[in-house]
Amino acid sequence: MEDYLQTEWPELDVWLTSTTEQWAVIAVQGPDARKVIAPLVERIDVSAAALPHMSVREGRVCGVKARLFRVSFTGELGFEINVPSEHAPEVWEAGRAYDMVPYGTEAMHVLRAEKGYIIVGQEADGTATPDDLGLAWAIGKAKKDFVGKRSLARPAMVRPDRKQLVGLLSLDRRSVLEEGAQLVSDHARPTPRSSLGHVTSAYLSAVLGHPIALAMVKGGRARLGTTLHVLTGTGSIAVKLVSPVFFDPDGARLHA
Repeated sequence: MEDYLQTEWPELDVWLTSTTEQWAVIAVQGPDARKVIAPLVERIDVSAAALPHMSVREGRVCGVKARLFRVSFTGELGFEINVPSEHAPEVWEAGRAYDMVPYGTEAMHVLRAEKGYIIVGQEADGTATPDDLGLAWAIGKAKKDFVGKRSLARPAMVRPDRKQLVGLLSLDRRSVLEEGAQLVSDHARPTPRSSLGHVTSAYLSAVLGHPIALAMVKGGRARLGTTLHVLTGTGSIAVKLVSPVFFDPDGARLHA
């Protein structure tokens, strides 16, 4: 926003101030998330009907003025509690009475990958469009104009062979792929070989009992169900291209 203010609309009489550091965010995730936060919340109905997924309400949590978001980066029923930073410790400590356990970044990475949620810098590297990532639904198609609209309409941005987000399953159901590894159609062909894409994220999924991976592959959506090969330092691993949503594809847990 600051960049556009200085370069595109310098004539505007506008100042921008970041308030990020003034707010603390506590993510409460899991099947019991609603049951845990309900006694702590005032002036907000946290039922699924009153506070559906991707909605926000203002009220109080632990007596502190708060913004409550019904969002999830884990694929589970989730809420994000936003409170002024100086009140974060008291709100955090309130969770101890419910045997809540902090979850780390690695757990979050596995959970989000099981749902096909992207991370900017891994799945999105500055060249991917929303459609490439399966996020075309997020584009405001009814808007007369928005930053980037012209670029999205360029021929190169709508080619069917663009790299698209897909899921990968090792055919041996044991091999954890290496992030950054290249995918080819014929692993036996001598080098140089044309790369069809690369692995962006790879983890061992505890809930599924086998490794999973996300990748950006040329014409990926049209290749679902086919087999490609991920190159390694000693050979290759056969993988099947599948949907990037490995767990709870209908979102029943998310919308509980």
